[in-house]
Amino acid sequence: MATGRTPSPPRGSALRRERHVVQFQLGVLELERTRREQERQTARRKIADVERRLRQIDALIRERQAVLARDGGQGR
Repeated sequence: MATGRTPSPPRGSALRRERHVVQFQLGVLELERTRREQERQTARRKIADVERRLRQIDALIRERQAVLARDGGQGR
């Protein structure tokens, strides 16, 4: 009677324990990968925020320079 499955190692065998260790390690690695992907997304959002603020600063600098150019560089 073939079930299409390979037989499990006997209970308490080294192979069975090793299999559990490997399964646990896979789970840990998958959790870490998920956490790292979330960190990457957070970092990308932060970079986008910084770039947006830098563009705002550049625009403000250009506005102030235009004011100075219109004013002829003279103080009030």
